[in-house]
Amino acid sequence: MNAEPVRQPRRLASVLAALLVLLLLALLAIRKGPGEAAAMRRMKVKTHPYHRTLRVMGLLKSSDSFRAHAGLGGVLLKMPKEGSRIKKGELLARFESQEYEDEALEKSLTRDSVRLEREIKKNDLDFEAYEVSNRVKAMEQELLVARKGQELVETGIAAAEYVQLSCQMTASEVLARTLARWLTEMKPYRSRGFVSQEEEEKTATRLGTEKLSGQALSLERSVVASGATPDKRAQAERDVVVAESALKVAQVKHSTFEKRRADGFAEIDTKILGLDEELAYASSQVAKAHVTSPVDGILIYGNAGDEMGRPRKVREGITVHRGVVFAEVVVPGRVELYLEFGQSDGPLVREGMPVEFQVDAYPDLRFAAKLTQVRAAFGGTGLARWLYPEPRRLAAKAKVVDQDERLLPGMTVTADVTVEERPSALWIDTAFLDEDGQVRLADGSSRKVKTGYVKGQEVEVVSGLARDEEIVAPAVARKAPTDQVPVRVARKALSLTLSETGTLAAHKVHDIAPRDLEGDAIIQMMVQEGTSVKKGQVIAQLDKQALESKLKEKKLEFTVAEKERAVVTEQAHVDLNTLKQALEVAALDYRAAQLDAELVHLGKKPRELENLRIDLDSAAAEIALIQKKLSLKDELAKKGYVSDQEIKDLRQNLLTRQVALEVAKVNLQLARRGATTLERQKALATREKSRLNHELARAKLASRKQKRELELAKAELGIRKANLALRRLERMIVECTVTSPAHGTAIRSETWTNDGLRKFQEGDTVRRARTFMRVADLERFKVTAYLPEERVNLIKVGQKASFTLASFPSEAFPGTVELVGRVAQEKPGDRWSWSDLLADRVFDLEIATPVVRPRFQPGLSVSFDVQVGKVPDALVVPIQGLHFDGDGPYVWMASGEQRRIEAREEEKGEVRVTRGLKEGETILVPREDR
Repeated sequence: MNAEPVRQPRRLASVLAALLVLLLLALLAIRKGPGEAAAMRRMKVKTHPYHRTLRVMGLLKSSDSFRAHAGLGGVLLKMPKEGSRIKKGELLARFESQEYEDEALEKSLTRDSVRLEREIKKNDLDFEAYEVSNRVKAMEQELLVARKGQELVETGIAAAEYVQLSCQMTASEVLARTLARWLTEMKPYRSRGFVSQEEEEKTATRLGTEKLSGQALSLERSVVASGATPDKRAQAERDVVVAESALKVAQVKHSTFEKRRADGFAEIDTKILGLDEELAYASSQVAKAHVTSPVDGILIYGNAGDEMGRPRKVREGITVHRGVVFAEVVVPGRVELYLEFGQSDGPLVREGMPVEFQVDAYPDLRFAAKLTQVRAAFGGTGLARWLYPEPRRLAAKAKVVDQDERLLPGMTVTADVTVEERPSALWIDTAFLDEDGQVRLADGSSRKVKTGYVKGQEVEVVSGLARDEEIVAPAVARKAPTDQVPVRVARKALSLTLSETGTLAAHKVHDIAPRDLEGDAIIQMMVQEGTSVKKGQVIAQLDKQALESKLKEKKLEFTVAEKERAVVTEQAHVDLNTLKQALEVAALDYRAAQLDAELVHLGKKPRELENLRIDLDSAAAEIALIQKKLSLKDELAKKGYVSDQEIKDLRQNLLTRQVALEVAKVNLQLARRGATTLERQKALATREKSRLNHELARAKLASRKQKRELELAKAELGIRKANLALRRLERMIVECTVTSPAHGTAIRSETWTNDGLRKFQEGDTVRRARTFMRVADLERFKVTAYLPEERVNLIKVGQKASFTLASFPSEAFPGTVELVGRVAQEKPGDRWSWSDLLADRVFDLEIATPVVRPRFQPGLSVSFDVQVGKVPDALVVPIQGLHFDGDGPYVWMASGEQRRIEAREEEKGEVRVTRGLKEGETILVPREDR
């Protein structure tokens, strides 16, 4: 049943009809005899504004929409219902992304593992850097000690040794003078016989020996006074050179270490950067699995090709290839007008020209637009562009002035572009102009006129006539057709329905495809085509032998990773205990060095100082005692009671004791003053080295502890990575046993082979996301159809419907309109039409039904009716009584009168009349159609 308004013929058809009428009148005038007077009609030349338009065809396209591309090819898991309103930021679609999530997690674990390796390396290098720096500082201390020792060797004097040598020289000089005096005194007594020659020779020998001894002491004291011996100087110089060489070696190691450290980090940083990029890519792939809308609008499903490349509407569970536009979010009422002009219209069309247009769905409404862009382009379909590769048209875009939500993308429009306007022009009806371009005046004469723009039934007069000048033309006498029967105009309630054909389809079809599979898998078993299956039933089995072998390898790797973690933990425990003990030893050494330095700084111990004072007092007491003895002996010697030799021995003993006293004084003085500069420097250097060793041991313990923690974390990452691979393989093995997701009928998909197109069968291979079976859920059905664009205004979601099977037309089933498309598209089968604008435009329509019958099978042809409305009080006439001309529809009244009417909806052979007739009037209808 047709529930559309009666459409008027094209303007071109009306003009041709008028010309045919003029030709007919001319023939009748020729046939009239000279005595016959023809009826004439008259008109005056009219004046009204000149408004020249160019009528073209066009399409409405969305001006504000978001075309969603599948950035991640795979199974579409979730998507809102088509036609639903989507807000900005809401989820538009979610794709299967388990493989990419696993890859991203694996890349993340690998990246974290490499980062831990870097931290471990950094920890080792940091400790090595500290150790090298510590070595440089220690060598600097060694060089400082060596240089100070050399300075002391060069300029320093051992005070105690110098005093001792001085005292020995003094004693030697006193003894030599005494021996010389004795030798002088012996000479007179030798001639008398009191002194023997042997005794004199002994004294002379002793004198010579004492002089040599004094010279040796003098030389030795001068050496001590000059600093050191040549051997000591050479040794001190060698010590400085060795210390300088050791320092240079340490500094070179420090500088080369920094370069080696930078080079080592550069390599590992490059590796981390590469892993970061791989992880970013994998994460971006995971992010692409969740598509959100950047605009508010209505969701429109797109078409995704199936395995054979055939268009198929997107739905949940379907496999969508990467880059395919699977959906569009259209902002309601935001459309633009795209027009096509012939190339000859180029000089007339300019940007900024006003446009009026109408759509087939609302023929009584006119909308305004304005041209915004005009350019040369290739027109038509691929066939037309292949035949005519040169641009044969002008493509224009116009902005719709008043946006309206009834204007839907894809609708065909008929547009009038205003190309020229003038305030006034002369016009006559085209019926008054003959084929030679002449008009007949009221006095019967003819005149040649120049005409211009033809608009409907009027033509512009450029020259030859004046305003209000009267012209005449033969009247066209229309007679009522014969063989008609009268029919009264009736008033009745009119129920409007839309009748179309469609296809029965399962409400939901589940695609069966491996979601996570490594490589290809062989199909070992499949249920037969058309088999009824239950939810959870095994419907296919893929070969899993290779996966099970890999699973054993991954289990072994997981066990090895766990053992490595145990080994790292035990090594860390032992290593840390050893380093703690080493730190304790270093702490004790440092404390001992601190005490030694304090003792060196303070000098000798109190007991040693007391002993030195006792030695000094003893030496002083002995000298005093010897001096008393010597005084007494001198008195006795004068009386002859003591020999001179005894006096000499006492004097020699006194001299020795005096030297010992001076040495004791120097020793006590040095002990009170403390240590020498060299001893102090050595003590401080020893303490500094002990401190550095202690800090080194502490740093080594902290470094090794951090390293063990990092190694343990790396081992944990290894376990996680092995576990991830293990779980993924287990999931793949589970998916090799394919079960039905619902009750329904199993359908094998098609595949290309060397033998051509055929259904999948056992022995074929499948890969991830490759649909090889489908399960049609037969618990619910729906009717799918295409709704012509001129009827889209009649259909609303929720309207009641009924349908019948083509094979069982006597039984009707109820239904409800569930979906009305929001974007017009080319009707399938018209893709090879000559022009895009000539192809029929349709909207998707779906009717849901709660009925399920055994005879229902997807793909059956159906006829359906949709109740689109009711007119309770409508004037109706048979549609056969309507006639059309260039001015529109009209009817013949029973009186023979021709009357213009306005016709609306048609239902079951009757059309509703809204103007021109009254209830009870009689019209004529052809007899054969009654």
